[in-house]
Amino acid sequence: MTSLRVYLDDMPAADQPYPWCLRDAHGNVVREGQGRPSEWPAANEREAVLAALRGRVSVVALPPLPPARVESAARYALDDRLASTGDDNHVAVGAQAGDGSVRCAIVDRAWMESFREASVRCGIEWQRMVLESDLAAPVPTLWRWCAPSLGEPGFVRLSDGSTIAIAGRADDAGSHLPDELSTALARSGGKKPEAVRVEVGGITPLDCDRWQTATKVSFQQGMPWTWARESSQGAIDLLTIRQPALVPKDRAFAAIFRPAASIAGIAVLLSLVGATSEWIWLRWQSSRLESQLAAVAGSVLPTQPTSNPGAALASRYADLRHRAGLTVDSDLLPLLARTAPTLSGLPAGALRSLSYSDRHLLLDLQKLDGAAAASLQDTLQRSGLVALAAATSTGARMRIGTD
Repeated sequence: MTSLRVYLDDMPAADQPYPWCLRDAHGNVVREGQGRPSEWPAANEREAVLAALRGRVSVVALPPLPPARVESAARYALDDRLASTGDDNHVAVGAQAGDGSVRCAIVDRAWMESFREASVRCGIEWQRMVLESDLAAPVPTLWRWCAPSLGEPGFVRLSDGSTIAIAGRADDAGSHLPDELSTALARSGGKKPEAVRVEVGGITPLDCDRWQTATKVSFQQGMPWTWARESSQGAIDLLTIRQPALVPKDRAFAAIFRPAASIAGIAVLLSLVGATSEWIWLRWQSSRLESQLAAVAGSVLPTQPTSNPGAALASRYADLRHRAGLTVDSDLLPLLARTAPTLSGLPAGALRSLSYSDRHLLLDLQKLDGAAAASLQDTLQRSGLVALAAATSTGARMRIGTD
């Protein structure tokens, strides 16, 4: 399986030549050259290497998370670091490392979309797209300053895996250290690297000594940077961004309310079960009381029917008190005494007649408004009486008793 790697620092164009290299299945470079897209050699896949100035790699620290949650958590953590809004950036997230760190490749979204459109116009289909600065593997204790030669654009790969792009200027030749690197070292504070490995063409040991004297950081000369021979195995593919699955609107709407509907259904079911259980318990208690009352009535009134034990006991109790010359609550005078305070609040002429029958007071009333009639009935019931009212053609009739 062969792979064609092409280096681009701007939009692809059909008539422009670009440097490329052809790699075999083991990642070894077998051919190198420069040419227009129509002149590129055939390969099983094409990999675009975007110049370091087109983006950067940022590293965020997260607690241990399931793989499915790493991307959303990393994007949230990046919000405070991005100068523009999240919608302005094309972000691809790598896997979480053992120490919790996550590398994120960031490219301007508008530029990325234009790059894709230009590729389509040229008939180029990319299977993989990485940043040049992400090809350089990070070294835990060192910074890597990489560029073809001093004065040309390049980048710095920090020890944590993040990157800093270096624009490169003609006056950088000689002993001048790039401003981007000088600023990064000045701001690193207590996190300065043990050394900076200078992988830049045209650098001499004398240059490294000057920079070490100026920054108090060791500079080590290395081999000049070549993007073609670096492995892209650990680099973040800018094309692998998880897209949300398309869900029909009706299914999406149902999915939103499904949890709430489930909770509401469970609540209704529990309410019904609770109400049914309470009704069964109260019914059992009532049946038990009725049985006990019937047993008492049977022992006190063995010769009387006990189809209504409560009424039979109340009648027997009243007879015994009357024989002793005493009254009961359902007699006329006690009923009047308990009813009089409420009836005294009626308007003059509202009470047409009052009679007593079957241990109940019967009242004939003039027509009252609905609120006054309801208030009268409620007051009598709160005093412990049973008041039943019915409308008549001329007013209302009320039956008041203790049962």
